[in-house]
Amino acid sequence: MAVIWQKYGRVSESNERNLICGPGKEEKKSNTKKFKISKVKGYSIIHFIPPQFITLILGGIYMATAISPSVKDFGAKGDYNPITETGTDDTKAFQTALSTIGKGGVLLIPQGHYLIKSSLTTPDRSLIRGLQTFQFGVGPADGITLHFKLPSGATAMTLGANSNIEGFILRGEGAQVNAIGLTNTGSGSQMRDLGVYGFNKGIILNDSFYIRMTSVEIAYCANGLWLNSGIYNLDLYGCVFRQTGNGIRIFTPVKGLNLYGGSIEHFGGGGGLWLDDGSAGSVVNLFGVYFEAHTDGANGITVDTNNNTFNMIGNMVYLSKVNRWFSASGRTDTIINSHGNKFRNTEDNLNNSIAYFLPPSGYCNIYGDNWGEVTHGTYVGNAGMIKEYKIDVPKGA
Repeated sequence: MAVIWQKYGRVSESNERNLICGPGKEEKKSNTKKFKISKVKGYSIIHFIPPQFITLILGGIYMATAISPSVKDFGAKGDYNPITETGTDDTKAFQTALSTIGKGGVLLIPQGHYLIKSSLTTPDRSLIRGLQTFQFGVGPADGITLHFKLPSGATAMTLGANSNIEGFILRGEGAQVNAIGLTNTGSGSQMRDLGVYGFNKGIILNDSFYIRMTSVEIAYCANGLWLNSGIYNLDLYGCVFRQTGNGIRIFTPVKGLNLYGGSIEHFGGGGGLWLDDGSAGSVVNLFGVYFEAHTDGANGITVDTNNNTFNMIGNMVYLSKVNRWFSASGRTDTIINSHGNKFRNTEDNLNNSIAYFLPPSGYCNIYGDNWGEVTHGTYVGNAGMIKEYKIDVPKGA
């Protein structure tokens, strides 16, 4: 039953009254709604009829919030055991819940492990919220988890336009051949406090404006984030790409890929950030991102197209195992502004850790980097063909 917490005034137990408007205010009569008041530790609990709303009264300010449905209201059990691979199939319950809340609706996911055997689509402008704070690195067996057993090439969850999801884990179970964790159908979506584990491709975005990802971890995937077409203003705040072949791979001109904090780590030979065919004309901004590879010869940032712009400020880069942190060899019309990054490499790795492999033409402005913890490493450039450059030369091997 819905309740009101009323901090002011004394009211006797079991006394029926009409709604009080605030401290010192006169009581006002209501012809339709009455409630019962009981006293708990100096507070009053006012029980309303009907129970569709919870009204919060603090100092005479009222706020009403509709009670949101839970997937368990639609029959979901959340009893899947990922070790024994036994439990209730909650696919129908989730599909019914998402269909019922419709556009602009809210759906809550309580604590539990839910088995899903088909793709899910969130309605436009909806909010899907797990009732638990997501923690980085807890592993796919912890937290509120949707366990997807999908056919090859299927997508676990598709986000409607301007829909938000937060507070749970999507995990691919079994052989997820070309399976995808998340994709979208429009602009404006937000992902927050989310884990995406165990898919071939963690997240694929297409034709999107103003997508925001906050505290999202993509791990145990062959590929992290793929940007396929028409991406504008993609903001990532404190996101983690861990144990992926590619952290972020770009196939389209991205007009504003902005990373604030977070990390791209444990990436393999494909690289942490890869501008692949079709990405010419992109703008990439990296602020305070942590880079570390786990495969010998991997590149931190690989540029395979021309006419791109990079602003890289205050990043922490472990050069161990890295072939090149930034590699734009042979690319033209490339703009690089790189300032105040810290490089570290205290082991003699296979490729001698090139920090910057500069393009033959464009604008290059590199200064203020910290090389104090580099005992092996260098840079390679084509300074004579670059319009302007400044490089604080690192220690050589």
